[in-house]
Amino acid sequence: PILEVPHSIYYNVIYFSNILADCLVISYGSMFALYSNKILSKTSFFYPRKIW
Repeated sequence: PILEVPHSIYYNVIYFSNILADCLVISYGSMFALYSNKILSKTSFFYPRKIW
C-alpha cells in the first residue's frame, strides 16, 4: 500500500493534467477561431469590392 499510493497519485496527476491540457487546447483553439473570424469579417467588410 505504501508503494501504491504515490503511484495512484502520480497517475491521477497525469490524468488531470491531460484533461487540463485538452481544455486549454480547446479554449485556445476557439479563441483563435473567433479571432480569425473577426479578421476575415473585417477584411471582407473593408474590401468587398476588391474581392468580388
